[in-house]
Amino acid sequence: MIIKVIKPLNTSIGGAGTTYQKGKIRYQSEEIEVAGKTKGESINGNNIWYFDGIDKYYWSGGVEEINKINTKMALSIENDLSKKIQLKNNFSGKGEGITIGIFDSGIDKRYSSLKNALISEDDFLTQSHNSEIINKHGTNVAGIIVGNEEQISGVAINAKIRSYRVIKDDQYTDDRAIIAAINYIVKNNIEIDILNLSLDVDPDSISYVQPLINTLIKKGIIIVTTGGIYKEANEITKIKNIIHIGVFEGNQFEDAKKEGFLKEYNLSFLNNNILTTSFDSNNIKYDFFKNDSAYTAMTTGIIANYLSEINISKEDRNKEIYDFLINNSFDIKQEEQAIQLKMYI
Repeated sequence: MIIKVIKPLNTSIGGAGTTYQKGKIRYQSEEIEVAGKTKGESINGNNIWYFDGIDKYYWSGGVEEINKINTKMALSIENDLSKKIQLKNNFSGKGEGITIGIFDSGIDKRYSSLKNALISEDDFLTQSHNSEIINKHGTNVAGIIVGNEEQISGVAINAKIRSYRVIKDDQYTDDRAIIAAINYIVKNNIEIDILNLSLDVDPDSISYVQPLINTLIKKGIIIVTTGGIYKEANEITKIKNIIHIGVFEGNQFEDAKKEGFLKEYNLSFLNNNILTTSFDSNNIKYDFFKNDSAYTAMTTGIIANYLSEINISKEDRNKEIYDFLINNSFDIKQEEQAIQLKMYI
């Protein structure tokens, strides 16, 4: 997506050089159709932008184009997840130059931001299924990571994604599809920085999946997976050398504060809803999403932003990222209350 940043002309027309009548704005001598307004980056105290309904945004404070920005800005200030996350140290990265593999149910390309972020999509399901996206789980996950729409902005909106379909329409993971997808990545030397697995696996598959995971780790790929819900551990936590994300409910805070989390969880979050991309049968574009799947995606975005700011070899990445996450998390035993989007150990 290209955002056009424009400055005011020395004119009083429209208050700041811009007219907005009958669904059009005047851009110098050219009229451009616009679909509506949205809030975005603030320039000179003005954060209102006009959207052309396709892929371009025009600042409402003026009409003279001065440059084009290839880095996407967060269009939804109110729901910009990157600004809401609480870490011990702030970061400014947006995932620029980072590629994320998403093992899930597929991604709905009706969202311009998801479509623009998508480098490739491969379907590894071994059973008959609907070729359309019936299970919106993957779209929920992708929206948290790279979504950048009128109502939501994800954690790492400049990252690119590769979609690997391994979750069936009935929301169950196809373990054979996971194995096939990993083999495909290894065999074809696919460039991926982070792998997001917002899913669980059958315990009988662990012995087959672990060696493949080890191969990906040796390639410098960071793998983030679900850990479970407080005091419950997913089967995938038996896979070693990857980052497992747990969640806890608000009424479990005192117990967590006293007892801590399961050793299987590397990190934990308060399990609150997150607004994300989620077309449904009524064509409602956004919905709330939670549980460890959502916060696995959240952590993937955090890692993507950090990787986009540092220069470190892939061989050293896994230890660097693990240390970064731990050092930027808060000890639940020292907290007075649980706060949404705060990372805990």
